[in-house]
Amino acid sequence: MWGHNPGIRDYSAREWSGMLNGFYLKRWHKFLVAADTAMESKRDFDEARFNEALCAWERSWAEQREEYPTQPIGDSVETAERLWVKYNKKLTVLD
Repeated sequence: MWGHNPGIRDYSAREWSGMLNGFYLKRWHKFLVAADTAMESKRDFDEARFNEALCAWERSWAEQREEYPTQPIGDSVETAERLWVKYNKKLTVLD
């Protein structure tokens, strides 16, 4: 989305509504599929070709007109507490 310079691709990374699921998840999926395809076919990963295709996809994504929620959905405090209970013991082992 920053032109033809993939070196600054995530210069202004955002976690706004829609970005994680609608952009970053799809972008990671494209990368993992391309990397997996290269490994399965025993070929080198063609980074230049991948970046060219990814830049084209990013441009088309930026031009879309999908609407995303502008207000929070759900209870973020309840979600944080639920995740704390679920992962707390695993995280304290890392200390």
